[in-house]
Amino acid sequence: AVGYKNPALSGAGVVFKFCKYLDELNWTECADDYWDLAATGIIADMCDLSEQSPENRYICYMGIHNQKNAAISKINGAFGFDAKAVSFGIAPLVNAACRTNNNEKAMKLFLSDDSKEISSLIKDLKKCKEEQNKIVASQMDSLIEQGEQQLNQKCMYFFIDADGEIAGLMGNKLLEKYQRPLFVLRQVGDNYCGSMRAIGVENFAQMVNDTGAGQCM
Repeated sequence: AVGYKNPALSGAGVVFKFCKYLDELNWTECADDYWDLAATGIIADMCDLSEQSPENRYICYMGIHNQKNAAISKINGAFGFDAKAVSFGIAPLVNAACRTNNNEKAMKLFLSDDSKEISSLIKDLKKCKEEQNKIVASQMDSLIEQGEQQLNQKCMYFFIDADGEIAGLMGNKLLEKYQRPLFVLRQVGDNYCGSMRAIGVENFAQMVNDTGAGQCM
């Protein structure tokens, strides 16, 4: 909501707070089973966990100390559940599923209580990650070639020919290399969609929206 005191709360946190509100209305404690999922979403979205966002810190603290989800346990294995486990273990698998249009498998993973199904879905998500990496590798030579032709530009444009929501990952790699505002786009019908990244720009999204040439969601 506009004016909410924690603007750094992610979508996972918002859903969790709504579940807590439903508990209040119904005199239940169902949401307490999902602290770990809320924490995973907040950490995976790289939301602010500093002292400026005590609500985020509290949710993550409660999640890490109340780990119940079977899929989180299976992914982590012998490793503990903490921010590192989310950032380098759980989040990359979920992101790969989303980028290869396999969101439903990621959803099923965290809803399942069946150990065999969870193991099978984790294998599927690892295959998604492999597919994602192959797509990125197949596009990078062309993107670097495009980039080398724009070294004198303040803002760079890259065009990809790949299915899935892979533009954001490519944008991260290109931003690291070229250190300037850039777009990674693919053609969809008569329009272009994709992702953008920037460094040294206070609000790149607002700047793009103000031009009227594009819309940042």
